[in-house]
Amino acid sequence: ECIKFIVYPDGNTVARAAGVDKDNYAWIGFWNSKRLKRLTPQTGATASTIQLNCNPYGLVIDQKGIIWVSGRGCKKLLRVDPKTKAIQQLTPPDNKYPYGINVDMFGNIWMAATSTFTWRYNPKSGAWNKVNHANNSRGVATSNDGHVYVANDGNSSIAKINAVTMTNVAQISLGPGRHPVGIAVDYDGYVWAVNQSKGTASKIDVNKNKVIGEYKVGSGPYTYSDMT
Repeated sequence: ECIKFIVYPDGNTVARAAGVDKDNYAWIGFWNSKRLKRLTPQTGATASTIQLNCNPYGLVIDQKGIIWVSGRGCKKLLRVDPKTKAIQQLTPPDNKYPYGINVDMFGNIWMAATSTFTWRYNPKSGAWNKVNHANNSRGVATSNDGHVYVANDGNSSIAKINAVTMTNVAQISLGPGRHPVGIAVDYDGYVWAVNQSKGTASKIDVNKNKVIGEYKVGSGPYTYSDMT
């Protein structure tokens, strides 16, 4: 692999949220300036800028091209229309700080609350729901078989949630001292957890709900979005 280019579209500020749209343009959310920038895939040049008025953390783009941002700085879920640049701030039912975010196969938005539950927002009805699990929700991943996976760093486990029944069907232990933050589903359906405290990545067979491999990745790995 190689680095194609390095750009500083917002100057010397912190980039947190990141996602790619259907045209292969990257959308980057900058924490300090509260800005969202669209970068061209060839050079990384800024194609457009949207002022969010809220510090962004995670970001996901849904099936219709709408951008959803976990607004950790204002405790909101942000809906951003990239065409009109219109922004809607949605308030979750609990006074918690959002973290990782993802969209499921049904178009619902899942957002971690860094607590003992994860929110689900239905864009069609505007309804909020939540699913309880082990302590401290961080990264969120979704699969094509209707499940949602949440990294629980508080007890080093992964919550497996049925997106239809809204139930926590399994709490998969990674072993003590892992403290997973990031999580993703690979091409073959395996779930990978990034263990910040252990410096490893765990491979999980979600059919058996157990870890089948653990690999060193370097000191203090940290991601809360898709890293595949």
